[in-house]
Amino acid sequence: MAFCPNCGAQVSADETFCHQCGFNLAQYRSQHQGTDPENGSGNANASSVGSTPQPTAQGAVPPNTRRQRSNGGAPNGPRRPWLMVSLVLAAAVIVVIMVLFFQNQSQQTQEAVANSASASAANASSASSASASASASQAAASSSLAASQEAASESLANASESAAAESHESTTTTGGSDLSNRQVAKMAADLDDFDLDEYRVEVTSPATNMKEVDVYDKDDGELHNKYRYDEIHDQMSKYDDDSGKWELIQDDDD
Repeated sequence: MAFCPNCGAQVSADETFCHQCGFNLAQYRSQHQGTDPENGSGNANASSVGSTPQPTAQGAVPPNTRRQRSNGGAPNGPRRPWLMVSLVLAAAVIVVIMVLFFQNQSQQTQEAVANSASASAANASSASSASASASASQAAASSSLAASQEAASESLANASESAAAESHESTTTTGGSDLSNRQVAKMAADLDDFDLDEYRVEVTSPATNMKEVDVYDKDDGELHNKYRYDEIHDQMSKYDDDSGKWELIQDDDD
């Protein structure tokens, strides 16, 4: 029985290469043909491939036999380092894919948070602008209302002043500016016997169908006398400073 000198696998005598490890058996035979492994000479069969391994002088087992025993008596198979390399590469690829995936998720989360913050800021700014606009509109409306009220008050005051002035002008006689008031003043002068031209006379209407005649001194402006004429009863009264009452100086029966 022949064995491969490289891996110890069983081979036939006519095989050129070892079917297990691919060792060149033909070259090995040509190099060791006709050489005695112990004394350098001898027959070719002693050193040719296929001879049974012989124990050494010390009883050691040849290397091929030790290789067979280390594999449980079977010839050594071809080593496969590419399997470990493939596993390492696959693990590295998986790690890279996981890192990229988590980075992408983190980036998407950050973008979502940033977009949410931007939207919140935009909403707050819009609400603030709307509030400011509403406040400005309210202030403008209040100012316009105040201006309108002030204008209305001024118009009412002017109208009141105009009416009062017209009433005062219509009821006040100075030297006979109003004929009706002049007649009442002349009536008071005739009844109380004083010269109307020597005094300044003011005629007012404190009540309906009633006129009061105030007679002032032209020089010092002091009040001389006060008269009241009742148009309904056609009565003229004079105010008495001592009693503080009106005293009748004309009656309908007179």
